Amino acid sequence: KAEHLHPVQRVYPYSAKLQLLDGSPVEAQTRDGKAIIVKLYLTWKIDDALAFYRTLRTVGAAQDNLRPRIEKLANIVPQFDFSQFVNTNPEHLKLETFEEHCTDAIRDQLASQGFGIQIERVGVRQILLSETITPTVFEAMRKHRERLAEEARSQGEAQAQAIRERAESAKQRIIAFAERRAQAIRDEGNREAEAYFATLREDEDFAIHLRQIE
Repeated sequence: KAEHLHPVQRVYPYSAKLQLLDGSPVEAQTRDGKAIIVKLYLTWKIDDALAFYRTLRTVGAAQDNLRPRIEKLANIVPQFDFSQFVNTNPEHLKLETFEEHCTDAIRDQLASQGFGIQIERVGVRQILLSETITPTVFEAMRKHRERLAEEARSQGEAQAQAIRERAESAKQRIIAFAERRAQAIRDEGNREAEAYFATLREDEDFAIHLRQIE
């Protein structure tokens, strides 16, 4: 009796969903010599199951391989200033640029490995300040805010003074115009009165009669 043969001996199912991997906090120095602690995360997925099976085989092995790579990305921190990581002005932050640099770097590392995985992105999970630098940073931020407030007050006072000067100038122009107009009205009234008095001197009764008719 022939044995029943099974063509498939074992099945290795792999999820095609995105995998999330958190790195450990790593201390690094910024370009301007400030110490920060950065924690990164990585999202990845299997895009070639056969290559993944031949090289890494399990998700756990992939995570063990990727985790130290994530932590080494802290070497990119010195390419950026401290103010590009921590700033009260969002326009000065360069976190997205830093994340893009990290994503490109780890993709380049894995390009020749043939792991069969695709890196979606590297992101910043957390940025912490060391105990030695925190008071200095807070003091610098406080002074920066105070300087901004003083600049705003100075600008406001300058604008207020300019408004007062424009208002005073406009007032003087209006008063001058009103005085010229009043003088013109007085002159016109005097001319009309002079004509009436001239008629009155010639014939008083007739002038009074004309005035009554008016």
